[in-house]
Amino acid sequence: MKTAIIAIGTEVTSGEVINSNAAWLASHLEEMGFEVSLHVAIPDDRQQILTTLDWAQSQVDLLITTGGLGPTTDDFTAEVISDWLQVPFQWNEEVWVELQQLYQARGLKVLESHKTQCWFPQGAILLKNPVGSAHGFLFQSQKKKIAVLPGPPREIEGIWNDSLKRHLTQMPKSSKKLLKKWLCIGITESELADKVEDVFRESGISLGYRASIPYVQVKAWFSSEEEKNKYALQLLPVIQPWLVGEDDEEPLKPLKGKLSVFADKFVLVDTVTKGALVSRFWELGFMDCFSSLQMSNGFDESKISEGNILSIVFEPKISEVQVKIKTTNIQKSEVLKLPFSMGLASSRTQKYLAELALYFWMRNL
Repeated sequence: MKTAIIAIGTEVTSGEVINSNAAWLASHLEEMGFEVSLHVAIPDDRQQILTTLDWAQSQVDLLITTGGLGPTTDDFTAEVISDWLQVPFQWNEEVWVELQQLYQARGLKVLESHKTQCWFPQGAILLKNPVGSAHGFLFQSQKKKIAVLPGPPREIEGIWNDSLKRHLTQMPKSSKKLLKKWLCIGITESELADKVEDVFRESGISLGYRASIPYVQVKAWFSSEEEKNKYALQLLPVIQPWLVGEDDEEPLKPLKGKLSVFADKFVLVDTVTKGALVSRFWELGFMDCFSSLQMSNGFDESKISEGNILSIVFEPKISEVQVKIKTTNIQKSEVLKLPFSMGLASSRTQKYLAELALYFWMRNL
């Protein structure tokens, strides 16, 4: 089922608010088998909302809107959609009673303007908001299917988990494609694409790429498990030198287990990445594996006579970045190379080198 996500709000079109809702909804809809083919943002303008709904409905089977369900004068999404559906706009007394109770429980004053959140198109299914005051609704007819949600991301997630996902599960989907992902490092997006395209040439399989420093992700959508396995086997030897993970696995997860087997914690020496490496260790939850951190350019690791050391340092005599391991039983080093020319002061370079160091340590511990 083709789906459009429409963000309604002048704060979105003006750039004041980033439309993170579209990304969140699209990823969850795709997982359920919906084909998200449109993302649209429009201001709080009645005529533009009507025009956009007409246009989008001619392109897709299901519309999902976000925003415009609050109590202020620019929150008229529900009313406009009721007009678009050509059904009466009805008062819901039960919602009004619950809304008063909610505000009183929170010690807030109930205002006359809050009544705007208690009107819904006749025949709509109420999508209760478990974390806020603006309920959404779902309307289905032979010609039109639309889910209307509030704007705050936390409230969208609450409604999704509480009721919307269940309702969407009951809708017919287009035949679900099987998505396979490969995560690579140490190669540019264009170089990787050249290699991947050779494998899939004339296959008719849809491909996608996402570059997020320092990684490049390859995505492919298959019609069957057999087709997926066939092409995965062909692609693997082509991208093996740069492949670090598949699908949604965290490729660096095994590193903590390897660090944790050592009785003595490690000293981390980093004179290169300007904190990028430490940030990654915090993200991964690995910082408890270290006893101290040294980031001074003049630090001499040879002065550490005992203990375990992980280091990434710039060697000025040879103008190279070296990554090293030093434990009782392991002493290894490697020169780190980049797939692009950029100075060490670049944040892009620092992120790249930090990630390459992590993989070196994971391979060699």
